Amino acid sequence: MVSKTHFHYRTLQQIKSQEYERFFQELNSRSDDPFLPHLNHLGEVKWMTKTDAEKQHEFFEYVESPLLRLKLKQRSNGDSLSRRSPDEAQQVRLQFRCFLEKKYLGRIQPATLKFLSVNDEDDISWDNALSDEEIENIPVTLEIFKSAASWNKFWLAGIAAVLVLIAAGLFYSTAEKQIQTGSLIVESNVNGAEVYLDGEKKGYADFKRALDNISPGKHQIALRKTGFNAIPEIQEIEVAANQSQTIFIRMEPIEDGNQGYLLISADYADSKIFINNDYYGTIDLAGPLPLHNGEYNVTIERAGYKPLPEFRVVEITTGDTARLNFQQIPAGSGRAQTAAISNSGMKGVIDITANVSGARIFINNKDSGRENDYLFTDLPLGKYSIKLVREGYRSVPPEHALNLTAANPEAELSFTLVKEVEEISIRTNPSDGEIFIDGHLRGKGLFEDRLKSGKYTVSFGDLPGFRTPLPREIRIKPDIPIEIAVKYFPEVEFAATVTGNGNVDQKNSDLVAGYILENRGFIGSSKEGPPINFEKDLNDYSWKLGFAFPYRDPKGSHALRLNFTLPRELNYKQSFTLMLAAASSKNYYPHSTDKNVNVIIRFNGHLLSDTYQPKRLEDLNGVETLDWDVTPYIKSGINHVEISTGADNDAYYYVKTISVRN
Repeated sequence: MVSKTHFHYRTLQQIKSQEYERFFQELNSRSDDPFLPHLNHLGEVKWMTKTDAEKQHEFFEYVESPLLRLKLKQRSNGDSLSRRSPDEAQQVRLQFRCFLEKKYLGRIQPATLKFLSVNDEDDISWDNALSDEEIENIPVTLEIFKSAASWNKFWLAGIAAVLVLIAAGLFYSTAEKQIQTGSLIVESNVNGAEVYLDGEKKGYADFKRALDNISPGKHQIALRKTGFNAIPEIQEIEVAANQSQTIFIRMEPIEDGNQGYLLISADYADSKIFINNDYYGTIDLAGPLPLHNGEYNVTIERAGYKPLPEFRVVEITTGDTARLNFQQIPAGSGRAQTAAISNSGMKGVIDITANVSGARIFINNKDSGRENDYLFTDLPLGKYSIKLVREGYRSVPPEHALNLTAANPEAELSFTLVKEVEEISIRTNPSDGEIFIDGHLRGKGLFEDRLKSGKYTVSFGDLPGFRTPLPREIRIKPDIPIEIAVKYFPEVEFAATVTGNGNVDQKNSDLVAGYILENRGFIGSSKEGPPINFEKDLNDYSWKLGFAFPYRDPKGSHALRLNFTLPRELNYKQSFTLMLAAASSKNYYPHSTDKNVNVIIRFNGHLLSDTYQPKRLEDLNGVETLDWDVTPYIKSGINHVEISTGADNDAYYYVKTISVRN
């Protein structure tokens, strides 16, 4: 490990930066495709050619300022090794140099071997050896890259002398003509989003993207990624010279009825995902990717490896999560070569695929621990029975039987998985309502499961203080998830009753006594409204409705009005009933020659009593209880019940209770 050395890790980074820059500047002098520094969104520097850069999507060319380029050039001139260098630092430089020469030139150069005082590579030994992998993994950041380009003191002396002579003449002109730039760091909550500056694509933002050398002034920044909306869609910013600023753009998943998800796994989680040739970030950071319904071509990339299979085609359906798994083998290996590498000689290969991912592969009735699609490369020759098992799916065919022989050591098997179940979610409010499926208790407050296709009856348990929701029939169909939210409606009652001691008991309501004159509405009046009397034939107290004014013409009619309010936020798809405990009588108005009985009952202005013929309390030896269905007339907000005697009524009408309940 790099910790074997005895100086600071930052020194290792600086040595690597200096040796890489020196090596590539020397190499570029005789190459048509030069190695140039490239920068990624994490601020890491990597040297690569233009050809190599076009094959990847993480690093983009870093353009050094003229001053930095001059510093790098003078720093790389001459040999960075010296007999006066500290021995350990010198050995580290030599290890970097040997690594670079072997990797890019094929062998360690004679000049380096001479410096090491050896004649052959095999004779080289190090006190603290660094492996090739350790050298590769030492990061060079932009800050290290810039700091490693320090000035040589002789260069500084010479430059200073020249600058003293020409400073005055150049000061004003260069100050006016020098091009000043600013920089931006674009941050987001997702990775793999494309970054656009003034409409021009500048790479991908894996949560963060640095943009340098931006001219001062107003610019437009946008992020784009399939399945997401950028908030804001375009952000306008003001870039200032020699300043850096950070902006954050949130990416929100597009939720609609035509969307599913894709989850990708592979042998190496840092592999890059490409869907229909668009970059979607790395596997370890991507998570379930939201995609619109449809067919997609999917592949992954990792330096030095190729995926098996090279491409996968996946179908995305509404609400479902498709899963893909890739194997990765060293680049340059073929399928037959892979089998030979795993077990030279007599081994077989089976490639197992299906239309739906996520099914367990059973070999000879034993769980292999793998899911489709998968390539087995080290199977002994012989007979096999292959099955795919995924909960809620039926496999067609149920199994494949095959025989791997020396003559036919490879097989490709394809299954069709037919979905037979679908997800259902039922929630109750309050959260302790019992949920029954076909009469069987399946949950309390929440039921989430998969049910086979078909019809089911969903019913609910009773809760104190609430009306039980009515049972309902549902039909389960593949690819059509069901979500049901059931709200228990509280038991409510709005009532007014004359008690046995002559008082009025009101429940969630306001009872107003008053009267009605012809062609006029209800008028509240405790003085002129119906009195509460003790009636001998009833042996109880009640309201006594008759005429309002004995010495006026018209006399007016007594009336009662029950007012109540239903909260507006509740859902009133309930049955409501008006209950009335009342009776007419043989007690007629004074001086009345007729014996007409006419009682008018209205609910929110709707006449209910058009066919009502009140019975007499003398015949009943009490009052009768009557019900009216007022469901069509109930409403959120203020409601009222109005009871009055008609203008042509001749008999007193006694009311004991008025009640509205669900």
